[in-house]
Amino acid sequence: MVFVDDSPAGSIILFLLLILCSAYFSGTEISFASVNRIHMMSRASKGIKSAKRVLYILDNFDEALSVLLIGNNIVNIGCATLATVIATGIWGNKAVSVVTVITTVVIFIFGEMLPKSFAHSCNERFAEMSSGLLLFLMRVLKPLSIAFTALSSVVSKPFRKHTENQVTMTEDELNDIVENISEEDGFDQDKGELVKSALHFSNLTALEIMVEWDGVEKICTASKTPQILETVKNSVHPRFPEVDRNGNLKGILNIRKFLSAYGKSNQNIILASVMDYPYFVNGDAPIDEVLTELSNHRRNMAIVRGEGGKIAGILTVEDILEELVGEIYDENDVGGVDE
Repeated sequence: MVFVDDSPAGSIILFLLLILCSAYFSGTEISFASVNRIHMMSRASKGIKSAKRVLYILDNFDEALSVLLIGNNIVNIGCATLATVIATGIWGNKAVSVVTVITTVVIFIFGEMLPKSFAHSCNERFAEMSSGLLLFLMRVLKPLSIAFTALSSVVSKPFRKHTENQVTMTEDELNDIVENISEEDGFDQDKGELVKSALHFSNLTALEIMVEWDGVEKICTASKTPQILETVKNSVHPRFPEVDRNGNLKGILNIRKFLSAYGKSNQNIILASVMDYPYFVNGDAPIDEVLTELSNHRRNMAIVRGEGGKIAGILTVEDILEELVGEIYDENDVGGVDE
């Protein structure tokens, strides 16, 4: 007490050092909790020692977390105690309650919120920089951390059994991995775009990639064979929705069947004989499921239903695959001969 009364500067410096330690523990915790393991594996494979330390800590993260929590609680308690001693020495017991509130706010802002925000914004760099000291503390505090880890394991066991087999990596994290892996890692830009398309693929719905009904080329049931032949000649589509004079869907005209029938008879073709029944899908159906359904039913085109069951558009296998691999060109797209 005499030391605090006569020279509070030393105690204030110690208080600031404890706040700095609290910031280290808080920032390190959030950086390791959010670090990109696969990117770290890539860096470690290049011989970067700090990345290897990070991977070791991630493999023993329960132990590391125990050390971080123990350290953070010790320094926070130390901060509160030291602030009380300083305040009592300078202003007496009357200031204790006010100083306690101020200390809590200071610890929250400078020992928790700001360092966590900063560490999260540069988590990989922060994790690598803090890994050396954390590894040292894990060795020094190993007996304590083992005890706390064992206790935590016992307490959390009833809740852990439901999540053991769950995927712990999000789509955003996987996208980040693709962005970060360079060509040096054997991942060129085209491959990266393909992987990102695959990750995004299952999130798309039929409504999002379909061709809207108003923009679909159709054939009227009243059309004569010469009219249909002219339409086929000027189009690259192997199938056309077939509608009546009122625009009601009647079926799907299969051009291959139509041309085959025309080649045999060379007369007006009864459209019903070369028509396929339409296959319907809901607009909110994921396109990966639509692709599976079309494959199972051996269909190349689906009619997409929108709100109230109204026809919203069409979706083909080619449309779906182009979302995954990009634009698909065939001989028809470059002026070739149709089938």
